[in-house]
Amino acid sequence: MYVEKKKLYKVLNAGRVTLRIFQRRKRMKKKIIGLLFVVSLVCGMHSKVHADQINDSIQGQVQVVREKLSGTEGLYAVEISDEEAEQIANANQKSTTAEYYAGKDEKAFLSCGGDYGYRDMVKRSNMEGRQYLYRELKKASETFTTGNKNAEEYLLNNTFPIYIVGKINVKQYQMTTKEMVETYFTFRNDNPQFFWSDNMVVYSSDYLMLLSYEDYEQAADRKDALNEIIDTQKNVYQSGITSIDSKYKKVLKIHDALIKDVEYDENVYSGEEAEISHSIAGAMTSAKTAVCEGYAKVMQLMMNYYDVENMYVTGIANGGGHAWNMVRMNDGKYYWLDATWDDQEYEDFQHSYFLVGNSNFEDHTMNLPTDEGGDFLYELPKANDTDYEYTDDEKDGVVKGDVTGDGKVDIQDLRTVLRGVCDKETLNETKLLAVDVTGDGEVDIQDLRMILRYVCGKIDTWN
Repeated sequence: MYVEKKKLYKVLNAGRVTLRIFQRRKRMKKKIIGLLFVVSLVCGMHSKVHADQINDSIQGQVQVVREKLSGTEGLYAVEISDEEAEQIANANQKSTTAEYYAGKDEKAFLSCGGDYGYRDMVKRSNMEGRQYLYRELKKASETFTTGNKNAEEYLLNNTFPIYIVGKINVKQYQMTTKEMVETYFTFRNDNPQFFWSDNMVVYSSDYLMLLSYEDYEQAADRKDALNEIIDTQKNVYQSGITSIDSKYKKVLKIHDALIKDVEYDENVYSGEEAEISHSIAGAMTSAKTAVCEGYAKVMQLMMNYYDVENMYVTGIANGGGHAWNMVRMNDGKYYWLDATWDDQEYEDFQHSYFLVGNSNFEDHTMNLPTDEGGDFLYELPKANDTDYEYTDDEKDGVVKGDVTGDGKVDIQDLRTVLRGVCDKETLNETKLLAVDVTGDGEVDIQDLRMILRYVCGKIDTWN
């Protein structure tokens, strides 16, 4: 796809968008971060690409802005001394309980993580230590997400407040700091359901601290957000998907529902985008706003929910930090999906980057296992060279006209349709989908006529 298809700006429906901006903390973090002993592991392009770096060379048409800006959030790894880590580890915890309020919906939500990064660790140094740390991070994150415990506030360097969810001791595995940092960011990439996860991780040679954003350190605030997210999951995404939908149809419906429901956070152009826009929280709460990370993580979350193998991918697109997805389809091959770049028109969308192969994805370059810190990305499988090819049957999960389900369209189907149209027989969901050969969402006399013409050999296609 040529760049001229990209829009410079998208029209905002301001009445729909309510942002929770965290600029006070953002500004504070930028000031304090230079005072700390920081390993700046930036995943994105805060230090690489700026708003004034506009690509005018491609086709000489449109100034590409969206992916030249902060499409991905800056990720920071802060190293502290063992002494300070011990001090944090031994600090008195607040007298709060960690009782679960997790019901059926909450447990289903917690299961929406992936494990591709975890499985990839067999290829890495100190696999045992990495997987131990990953499991401990997940355990602590699940408890925090659905528990009544607040995060522990601690003043790092006696200056900067952090909110500690968990303190994990890795002494027994003798992990290098590089291994710890890579494990943390792998875990973060695998698990979009932990929407409260801070973009900063704090570690020493023996400990790693799991942190929460300030806005979610209180259990009550976290629970409110979680309830909103689950409601959106059920009413926006799950409600349009049926049990007979094919894998293709499920992915398509998630993609289209996301684009229809969410607005791109245009504040990214001024560097004032909300922190929640980088997670599922922006897209799945009342804010209804996201940048590329938010789009990709919602896709990841929902595809995980429906057991569609996929990976969250970070890298560079048109010169700037970006995030998208890789998806495995029924043919066993992998394809690219970029919901952000498909959301280009107000109240409209396209499928130019939906399950495409390498030949149509040359403007994206993924991060690699050799990259440092937050740019580290597990090794991905090779994507197919050509776009995914689907059948009409796969689109709908049924064979059009085959109401009886015997693999053919004949007089028996016609009789069933007639009885259904005349209310002589109640048709189940599968049969109703098969009857709707006109594709207008209705089951009526027009469908009956078309099936009759098909059975009589007057037509050989439903088009």
